[in-house]
Amino acid sequence: MFRSKRSGLVRRLWRSRREPGGPQPPPAAAPGPDGAADGGSPERRGREARARLLLLEQELKAVTYSLLKRLKERSLDSLLEAVESRGGMPGGCVLVARTEVRLGGLAAPPHLLLGKLFRWPDLQHPAELKPLCECQSFGVADGPTVCCNPYHFSRLC
Repeated sequence: MFRSKRSGLVRRLWRSRREPGGPQPPPAAAPGPDGAADGGSPERRGREARARLLLLEQELKAVTYSLLKRLKERSLDSLLEAVESRGGMPGGCVLVARTEVRLGGLAAPPHLLLGKLFRWPDLQHPAELKPLCECQSFGVADGPTVCCNPYHFSRLC
């Protein structure tokens, strides 16, 4: 019973992510002096871009599931409530170990991954995020845990 409820929470979280929250396609190659773009025909480049997006989406899904599986049921409930209300309901901190996950060959902390997934698809670096004062991560630079509730952070411009 516990496992099925937990799986249901994870599935609901994944479905409630912000669209378009997936990776963005790379820019098209600039045409060369002869008018042809490097890398082949536009159809081939389009197929390759879609294949890369599909791989990144699958990797994002796998990494997100592995991160969410580490959370306790109460933390999953808090995260789900925050995501479904889009920050409208004040929620608790969702603390997770400060281990980094690999996404696209790059290391990413958990709060960056969930911020990118649920709020800001173009988020690139954890330095762009600042914890809000009601968050337990506020003022703690290198603690063993970090809050990964995406609505406990603001984005720096």
